[in-house]
Amino acid sequence: AKEDGEGERDTHKYQRILSELAALKEKNQVLILEQKNHKNKVEILNIFKERADSHQKTIHVEREQHNKKQQELNEKLSLLELELIRVKSTSGDIDAEDGDGW
Repeated sequence: AKEDGEGERDTHKYQRILSELAALKEKNQVLILEQKNHKNKVEILNIFKERADSHQKTIHVEREQHNKKQQELNEKLSLLELELIRVKSTSGDIDAEDGDGW
């Protein structure tokens, strides 16, 4: 009878261990899924960061091109203003009445 009692205790212990093992395996699966999810989020964030960096570079290049065009237009405008003053001064057509030279 003593052996039957020990056998039942061993069976109960074995069942408890199996149950705990199953619970740990389940927790481990959850952790693995959470880790994969985190890894995917990091990859997505890296893609967005690369896109943002790319857009920032594009904006920088466009700004430089805009500034260059603006500088070229300002230089042309200055040359045209100088040419206009020269033409008016040589033709004696400077309008002194309103005092602005135009």
